[in-house]
Amino acid sequence: MADARSAESNGWLKSELVTYQLGYGYEFEASEDFHGDEISLSDISQDCEEGIDWVIEQFGDESASRLELISTLVFALCDNDRRREKDELIARVHEIKPHFSIEEIDKTAIEISTVLDCVTCGK
Repeated sequence: MADARSAESNGWLKSELVTYQLGYGYEFEASEDFHGDEISLSDISQDCEEGIDWVIEQFGDESASRLELISTLVFALCDNDRRREKDELIARVHEIKPHFSIEEIDKTAIEISTVLDCVTCGK
């Protein structure tokens, strides 16, 4: 989201908050002021290609709701630059996203534990 805010402030991206029956989300599109010569998207994508491929391979079939939960788990794991233990992690995610049950958060944390194990905390 920080990258999206930065792109918005640079005039490259527009976002709109959209509400759904069970929550909300954002829709993004390039702004009218975006010109491809301002930044080289191909350079950015080549630099990140391996990471992008890994994310698509791991999470490409996930629903938006599940991606929301997974990304919040990864975020909360190292919130405040320290790694949280499982019970604390689940409580923190539930605090951030109360529409997910503790059971669902726990189950997802177990399912993606190999991903969480490779997350490092700190600057």
